[in-house]
Amino acid sequence: MIPPVTIGQFTAPDSVFTRQAALIVERAHSKSMLGHVHRTWWFAEFLGKVRGLKYDREVVYLASLLHDLGLTAEFAADQRFEVDGANAASRILLANDYPESKAQLVWDGIALHSSAGIAERREAEVENDNYLGRSFDSYLGRW
Repeated sequence: MIPPVTIGQFTAPDSVFTRQAALIVERAHSKSMLGHVHRTWWFAEFLGKVRGLKYDREVVYLASLLHDLGLTAEFAADQRFEVDGANAASRILLANDYPESKAQLVWDGIALHSSAGIAERREAEVENDNYLGRSFDSYLGRW
């Protein structure tokens, strides 16, 4: 069993689903991509806290960790990598009895993570996952 990752003051949510996602990305991604998906989650947590968002931490963690599955040989299919990754994440979660409404938020967060202007109009989980990678540097520049 992989213990929840801790980066700085944030410890990842610990559930059957988050542990399974950690195993999947460990198998599917290189070490540098593992660092990327974990930093993605950390930035989402950090920005969510700074912005005072209320959101489901498990959903944001899953969307962050699984957001680049569509770039891997195992999960790439015939759509944009964001959609392939979102489809793969959704299939994995639903096959393991993850709640459909939460799986939809994970799908949205992944599929829209490179779609500036759309995700910001969605649920906090989707907005937060999108906001981080796309604009972290410009966001810091506003402080």
